[in-house]
Amino acid sequence: MRTIETFCAEKKDIWIWLDRFGEAKINYDPSTPHRHDFYEILFFEKGDGIHLVDFAEFPIRSNSCYFLFPHQVHSFKHFSKPKGCVIRCYEEGLFSSQLNALILSLSFSAKSPTIFEDDAQKFADVMQLLNPLQHLLQKYPNTTNHIILHLFQSFLLYLLEISGISQDFAKHSKNTNLIVKFLQLVENNFFTAHTVKEYAEELLTTERKISSATQHYLGLNPLQVIHNRILLEAKRLMLYENQSQKEIAFKLGFDSSDKYSHFIKNKTGLAPTEIKKEIGKIHKL
Repeated sequence: MRTIETFCAEKKDIWIWLDRFGEAKINYDPSTPHRHDFYEILFFEKGDGIHLVDFAEFPIRSNSCYFLFPHQVHSFKHFSKPKGCVIRCYEEGLFSSQLNALILSLSFSAKSPTIFEDDAQKFADVMQLLNPLQHLLQKYPNTTNHIILHLFQSFLLYLLEISGISQDFAKHSKNTNLIVKFLQLVENNFFTAHTVKEYAEELLTTERKISSATQHYLGLNPLQVIHNRILLEAKRLMLYENQSQKEIAFKLGFDSSDKYSHFIKNKTGLAPTEIKKEIGKIHKL
């Protein structure tokens, strides 16, 4: 079983960069499963084929936009050479609290990773907004200044608006700060913290308030959010890491491999070895 690699940008002092397909200086083969520590926003003017995001398959369509998150397992299967561009960015210093909330909401949305598809008008509008950002990125290639930052934030807000995420989020505007903090805490601590009580104590709030926020935004209770994240990582580790089920159980914070196996069986109806076989078929490994 191959080991999945996580790729980083060569210049960590630059937070945003934009490349045309085929012109980016990347040190990995995008047709093989990989992940990276930055966000990617993909704009396909023309293209076909598929891309795999974790364990779901999505078609590549012309006049489309897709939003990929750090650490997602990703690969392309192009049927023809695509035409378009990609924006890559790091989160640090870029996202306002509103953007953080919207982007986190997108990550849990059934729409993810699709912003829009098969829409020539939306694609033209987006490209028109992208032009001044591209101009500034070319003018200031070695830094990210405040003008670039504000343009990029506005651009992201527009993308989330046309994706429908902004409208959905506006309907549930209560406890925005709490849901953002909770989801970020889960992402950083799911290996060791498995109970809602642990997160409530860390956030100096109550389990009931967290539950109200997650039900509001995600339609899930907080324990489901925690368990879904653990299950996702378990699948990633099963598929791409040369570790035994016992080692994976330990890495994910389970006291024993029996408790880990019970967790997987309870969530999927399958034993860990059966899940490994099923998800291996998706990526043909």
